[in-house]
Amino acid sequence: MQKHPVRQLVGYGLPLLLLLAGCSSSGSSPAATSSAPLPPSAQANAATGTAGTAGSATVPTGEVATVQPNSQGQALFDAIDSATTSIDIVVYQYNDATLQQKLVAAMQRGVKVRLILDGYNASNVKYNSAAAKALEQAATAAGVPAGMVRANWSSDNFNITHQKTVIIDAADGGGAPLPAASLPASARVLVSTGNFQSFKTQPFFSARDFYVTASDQNLINQVETVYSSDFSCAGPTVTNDLKTSADLVWSNGTTGLYANEVGQYPPVSEGYFGDQKVTDPAPVDQGNSYDYQAALINKSGPGDVVRIYNEEFTSTGMVQAVTAALQRGAEVRIVMTYAQPSSSGKPSTSMANLTTLAGQGAKVTLYAPQSVVPEALYIHAKSITVNGADGTFKQGFVGSENFSDPSLLFNRELGLPLDAADPGDASVAQTIVTTFDGDFSSTQNTATPTTIPAAWNQAAAALGAEQSSSADPAGEPSSRPAPSGPAERLGSPVGKCGPIT
Repeated sequence: MQKHPVRQLVGYGLPLLLLLAGCSSSGSSPAATSSAPLPPSAQANAATGTAGTAGSATVPTGEVATVQPNSQGQALFDAIDSATTSIDIVVYQYNDATLQQKLVAAMQRGVKVRLILDGYNASNVKYNSAAAKALEQAATAAGVPAGMVRANWSSDNFNITHQKTVIIDAADGGGAPLPAASLPASARVLVSTGNFQSFKTQPFFSARDFYVTASDQNLINQVETVYSSDFSCAGPTVTNDLKTSADLVWSNGTTGLYANEVGQYPPVSEGYFGDQKVTDPAPVDQGNSYDYQAALINKSGPGDVVRIYNEEFTSTGMVQAVTAALQRGAEVRIVMTYAQPSSSGKPSTSMANLTTLAGQGAKVTLYAPQSVVPEALYIHAKSITVNGADGTFKQGFVGSENFSDPSLLFNRELGLPLDAADPGDASVAQTIVTTFDGDFSSTQNTATPTTIPAAWNQAAAALGAEQSSSADPAGEPSSRPAPSGPAERLGSPVGKCGPIT
């Protein structure tokens, strides 16, 4: 029996204007959607949790992996259009007019919608709050009954909630996870490497990102169970077995890094948060993200080809894993967007690490920062694939996790392991490899660590931009600021877990 009978992947690649760290995107809320009131049959469905009628789109059921640079978010929109009972979304950043319209249309069919939006970043609180309220207002204007949409700030158990996932038809009318055996055929989970927030004239799908849609019932049930726990602001005991997850790759977070913090459950005994070393005497290892990705790279042998997409490369452990792979005779290829130095000229940690790895034999393609070349492709994807010397796929990963310790250890993140024995996984991996090879070999707006154009650095100095390697097109960090002392939390949550009001 196949572990993942259906996985479909769609990749996106268009330019997205990079907002420098400290800048914010447009905070304007999408206009309310004008639609007909909810029909009586849909009202009954909403009240009882009975399946309604799906929209016009259907999610493919074959094991198909495709790249559509100009797909305009179609995989996500099709998943929402196919929903009949429930849509559960967890994402770091959300704000898009088309997505809002799709969600309102789903509610008109009797589909209940829930959102978990990150509330630990002040900018996120501003824009996520506006987007959530705009969705509620649009639903009201469309005649949707109260209670059809519920939006919560992310759980306080995590550094930040950086997961990007959509779950279709996996909850009952009260929001409880349906047993795996009771899931309808329409149930799906979409795991994304990208956010759902558009910026000015640029849609949310403009960067290089991947969506993977899966229909495995046990996998969907596990994702929905964790979602329901996070949505209810439950403590870590509900999700304390994610360390042993075989079909999913979780970063399971922490409420803090120090033993004297009430309710914390640090995932490691020792690690780095920025430049600050942190230690806890009584660790409880929760997530499997760090271990899985390090082990994946460490399994590569002589002649293997390791392909890495990422947005950050600050984790010492991941650098060490790549170094060891190179020493074993593996070929390592890396594609990222160039992270400019600070205004004082100090190289970003990611670029310093990539320069070191290139000196050890890694092959690195860097894309121009969009502050210098606005039309350059922005690399936001996070994936690893390992292929043998003959091209045969062995193992891989795709998900929301960046190569930073906060992302791998302290956030809420979700990714998918890719297994060569599973035809669906192999198809997804082939799509990633094909897309990667095109991006890796491109000569358009690219360079290597030893051929960086002077303009790529001068622009940062001229703008006075302190752009760290943790900034993405949304100004998206994978961590909050480091604590100033042992008793201080990693920044108090701005949006406390609970309803967005």
